[in-house]
Amino acid sequence: MIFSNSYIICATPRSGSTLLCDLLTDTQVAGCPDSFFRREDFLEWASYFDVSVTNWGNEQEFDQSYLTAVLQEGTGGTSIFGMRLMWESLGELSKRLASFHPGLPNDNARFQAVFGSPRYVHLIRENKVAQAVSRLKAEQSGLWHLGADGTERERLKFGQAPSMILVVLQKLSQGLKNKMRRGRTGLYNKKLNLSASPMRRFPITL
Repeated sequence: MIFSNSYIICATPRSGSTLLCDLLTDTQVAGCPDSFFRREDFLEWASYFDVSVTNWGNEQEFDQSYLTAVLQEGTGGTSIFGMRLMWESLGELSKRLASFHPGLPNDNARFQAVFGSPRYVHLIRENKVAQAVSRLKAEQSGLWHLGADGTERERLKFGQAPSMILVVLQKLSQGLKNKMRRGRTGLYNKKLNLSASPMRRFPITL
């Protein structure tokens, strides 16, 4: 399946990408973007897609079944495919797509072969210190997302109470800047720069 309309949200953790994915999904016309290729979530997604993990030993067979399910899930019953891709997941996805298209020269060509001619939404959070603080709090507490009603939506662990350590914040902040700088080159031939700040300042009711 090759899409004439597709987009990939390129982001880093705590940049507002979950909010953006939710808003796009809620329109019911813009696909259903999510992080389908985060290595830590493969087994969970495979279970949700009902893709047999017994194929895990045969990577190409598993990848084909998994990719087919991703292309269907990412449309959400619409004519548009959407996906979120964090920098940390790019290498994993590139390796898997290369097994399908070994003769293509680069990531951009392989992405076009699988996803059509995607538009790249380059999502940034302008305040990198606030982003680093948010990420550190999530990593230490294990609580990543809350629902609109205040209930826990995503918790990876029960961790310690957040403590603000300057050297860690500086490292995370610089790491985010480096990833976004590297992400602007090579892959994104058609991209839209989008800041998360206005989304939070002016909520959209759909």
